[in-house]
Amino acid sequence: VAFGDNIGGFGYSEVNRKLWYVALNNGVFLYSKDGGISWTKSLWTGSKPRANDQSYNYAKNQIVIKASENDTNKVYYAGVGNFLLMSANGGKTFALKSTGLNVYRIRDFVVTPDDKFIFAACGSAGAWIYSVDNNYWYQMYDSPVPTVDFTDVEFIKEKNIVRFATFGSGV
Repeated sequence: VAFGDNIGGFGYSEVNRKLWYVALNNGVFLYSKDGGISWTKSLWTGSKPRANDQSYNYAKNQIVIKASENDTNKVYYAGVGNFLLMSANGGKTFALKSTGLNVYRIRDFVVTPDDKFIFAACGSAGAWIYSVDNNYWYQMYDSPVPTVDFTDVEFIKEKNIVRFATFGSGV
């Protein structure tokens, strides 16, 4: 399939493996309901996350796409830009989630299993958490947290904890 630009991010639903998602480097979002046989462009016309725009390239500098573990209609994506987009209809349209957020790039993010919180690892901006109920982003900071590039984040269900990694400073 020719998309007209390079692919900046790919994701799929763990609940329904036929639901695939692609974001192009310019932020255009496409979705497939048949495992990639056919694609539909999102109707979202607002601001879009873009892929890495710096000369160096970490694997996590691209657009990040995650699907809900509970709701096959919920999908999220982020990248370069001070926002995260959330869809409640499988990528057809999106809602901008940026209130309280102050970052240049979201390198990685994870959605909690109950879809109530989103933890984001942000380049040069630290760790952030989004509360769905409050519709607000909060910076997670404390004196032991370094001011460096945060590159990865994971939610460990068995322990109900979130773990962040940084470039050059560890976990």
